[in-house]
Amino acid sequence: ASFGFELDRDLPELPRVGLSAALTPGFDRLSWYGRGPGECYADRKSGARLGIYEAGMDELYTRYIVPQESGNRCDTRWLCLRHGSGASLRVQGRGSLSKDGFDFSVSRYSAAQLWEAKHWHELPPSGHSFLYMDVAQRGIGTASCGPDVHERYRLPPADYSLDLSFELGSGA
Repeated sequence: ASFGFELDRDLPELPRVGLSAALTPGFDRLSWYGRGPGECYADRKSGARLGIYEAGMDELYTRYIVPQESGNRCDTRWLCLRHGSGASLRVQGRGSLSKDGFDFSVSRYSAAQLWEAKHWHELPPSGHSFLYMDVAQRGIGTASCGPDVHERYRLPPADYSLDLSFELGSGA
C-alpha cells in the first residue's frame, strides 16, 4: 500500500512523518533487516551497522530521565513482529526520502503518553504495544544546549510517501 502525506507548507518543522498502529498485546519479539542493533537516527546512523537483528520489545527503547521518543531504527527493509501464540506481522517497504527503507520504532507507550509524562513512573500500562513506521524522523537535537540539527536532517512540511506491504502469518 502506498501512503501519501501532503502537508500544508505553513506547518512548522516536523519531528516525524509516518504511520502509527496500536498492536494487540503479545507482539513482544521483533526481527528486522536494517540498521542496528541500537537506536539510530538520520544524523546519527553511521555507527549503526546494516544487518539482521532480533530483540524483545523492551530492549528497543531507552528509558531516558524524561520519557521521550527513543528506539528508532533507520534504513529498515523489513520488520517482523512475533506474537507469543506464533502469529506474526511482516512489514516491508521504503519511504520517499530514502532508497534504503523506512524508519521504525516500537513502544509499550503511545507518543501522546510519552509527551504527557514527566517521569517514567507516570506511564501506566496501556495494554497495547505501539508500532511507528516513518518516512523519516528529524535528526536529534533542538539547539537547547548546543547547535541545532544540520539543515539536511530537518523535516519541513512537504509531500512525502511511504510504500509498505503487510503480511500476516498464523501460529498454526
